[in-house]
Amino acid sequence: MPKHSFSHVCEWVFDLDNTLYHPSARLFDQIEVKMTAYVMDAL
Repeated sequence: MPKHSFSHVCEWVFDLDNTLYHPSARLFDQIEVKMTAYVMDAL
């Protein structure tokens, strides 16, 4: 994804303790899949 895709974003909010999204959304599971794929592609 090109860097300019997010150039309009001024602030970021990270839900590090499931306060924004309920644990049943399994957000961290989805993040882990994306992060693993990114690292594998980058290496």
